Amino acid sequence: MLKLTLASLAARKIRLALTTFAVVLGVAFVSGSFILADSLRGTFDKIAQEIAGPGWVQVRGVETIDGDEFSRPLVPEELINELLKTDGVDSAVGNIQGFPRLSFNGELIDSGRAPTLAFNSTPGSELTAFITLEGVEPGPGEAMLDVDSASRYGVSVGDKITVRSQSEPEQFVVSGITSWGEDNGGGAVFVLFDTATTQRLFGYDKTFMSATLGISSGFVVESVIADLNPLLKGLDLEAVTSETVSSEFSAEFDQFITIFQNALLAFAAISLIVSAFIINNTFSIVLGQRIKELGLLRSLGATGKQVQASVILEGLIIGFIASLIGLFSGIGIAALLKILIAQAGGGAGLPDGPLVIAGRTWIAAFIVGLVVTLAACLSPARKAATIPPIAALTDNFSLSSKTTNRRSIFGGLLGLAGVLLIVRGVTSNSGAKGQLYALGLGALLTFLSIALLSQLVAGPMAKFLGWPLVKLAPASGVLARENAARNPRRTSSTASALMIGLALVAMVLVVGTSFKKTFSAALDTSLKADYFVDLKQESFIGFSPKLAQDLQNIKGIETAVGFRGGEGSARIQVNNAAKDVMATEEAGLGLIVDLSLSEGSYSGLNDGGVLVHRDPATDLDLSIGDGIMATFPVSGSQNLRVVGIYEDGGILGNWVIGMNTF
Repeated sequence: MLKLTLASLAARKIRLALTTFAVVLGVAFVSGSFILADSLRGTFDKIAQEIAGPGWVQVRGVETIDGDEFSRPLVPEELINELLKTDGVDSAVGNIQGFPRLSFNGELIDSGRAPTLAFNSTPGSELTAFITLEGVEPGPGEAMLDVDSASRYGVSVGDKITVRSQSEPEQFVVSGITSWGEDNGGGAVFVLFDTATTQRLFGYDKTFMSATLGISSGFVVESVIADLNPLLKGLDLEAVTSETVSSEFSAEFDQFITIFQNALLAFAAISLIVSAFIINNTFSIVLGQRIKELGLLRSLGATGKQVQASVILEGLIIGFIASLIGLFSGIGIAALLKILIAQAGGGAGLPDGPLVIAGRTWIAAFIVGLVVTLAACLSPARKAATIPPIAALTDNFSLSSKTTNRRSIFGGLLGLAGVLLIVRGVTSNSGAKGQLYALGLGALLTFLSIALLSQLVAGPMAKFLGWPLVKLAPASGVLARENAARNPRRTSSTASALMIGLALVAMVLVVGTSFKKTFSAALDTSLKADYFVDLKQESFIGFSPKLAQDLQNIKGIETAVGFRGGEGSARIQVNNAAKDVMATEEAGLGLIVDLSLSEGSYSGLNDGGVLVHRDPATDLDLSIGDGIMATFPVSGSQNLRVVGIYEDGGILGNWVIGMNTF
């Protein structure tokens, strides 16, 4: 039977190739997603190790707002000398990070979607990830630029670059070329200044974001940290190991990588479902063509189980070949995705690193390929076992299906469950995550239900839709219509594979159009401004606060209002929960945006007031005049007073405060 199975596959090479290709795409997406995710994790883990070298200790503020690194209290400059007095501390440097905008010869030094980061240089210290490749460390009026940016924009030592922070633009002479570790951070722009300049540019008056300590040989890091804690406790500071810093850095990127990987796996799952329909249909059709062949095997003494095993073996061979090809195709997909991400990021790309093919990728590829193929061919294989020897002598023998009623009942139950889940997802208040899970599972069950029940209407629909063909081409039209209507189950199975693709296209179009219409409606109803001033380059710092005042003085401008913060960039702590906040000016706000105020007014926003969206106001049982104790990154706790409750949070979010409050 093994030789016969192999001979059968060899005799039908085109069918083997096409059936194999149906599985290859899904396996390729699965393996490609794992390869890319593992490669990125390995690369970012390497970068994380370069951030904090082995045996280093970092002194930093205790996090006051969950998930907001910039909410940590700052390290006083004079503390550095005190840290050096601790036994085991061999060296100490302060660290500052900022977000500038750079230009050279009038051209913006743009990193695409990767950040532009500024750091203070630490001359003569080994407590840094930066490597000097050319020139010297910067002094007053000087800067060092990373090697990739210097090469991309033709910047050399001695050239002048313009630096914009929240102060007036300044020119700096490039004193040297640097690199963040060996890979230069994967597309980000890095610029270094001397410590005093960095403090001035980014508002760190005699303070640092953190301090890095080098530990003398022979001392245990944990013991040194224990000695440091009494000195740091009263300052809301903490000392952590380099391993802690590295693991936190890796964990932040791992969240993004996991989301990206799951998105790819979702596409892979869809592709595999389509493949399963195609394989099942292919085996069913081929089985109908091989009835005499299999009947002859039965007449020669082969048992039904042997025939069934032969069909399953064909499926497993196809699955194995598809898994192997799909695995290596996944390597190409991972490499292609890195290129596409680089193009989407304006050339910034991802950190350079080898593609990692972990053991789990091999296992996942072969499990997916074999299981999908096996599941798809089980039903045809069971039918093959029922072919009697007499089929070899009969011209009109056909396989009958006795499972129509069971399929219909099962399909109906799946459809009912799917509809109930969709209704739950639309109407429940279990949160966005719970709603998405309910909607996703409900949509999947509904689709499977339609696929199972479609055989009930496939015959009548084929005859109805084939009627015009009969009129246009009587002979071929009749053959096509009757052939499609003759086996409704086969027709519905073939249509189901196409149905998935059409459903996906329809979903993308509907979701895309809905987002576009919703966003356009929000702009039309919520925004009153005629113009918006935005950055050409993505940055965390925005404009100088003086810009809105300067714009206000331009003839023809009735009002100009500045905004600070927004989702993920500015947070306060309310009831031990981090809240994204937007800061703005009371004067002129109503001329720029329409928040649909339902209670209160904008009055008092600049005097410790806060505007709250209806949803959090309801959750926290807030009314006009109520006080809220909020924790701010720098100024600490403040008591805010609710001056207004609004309905439209699409533009400014759920929490709005005065600019001077922030």
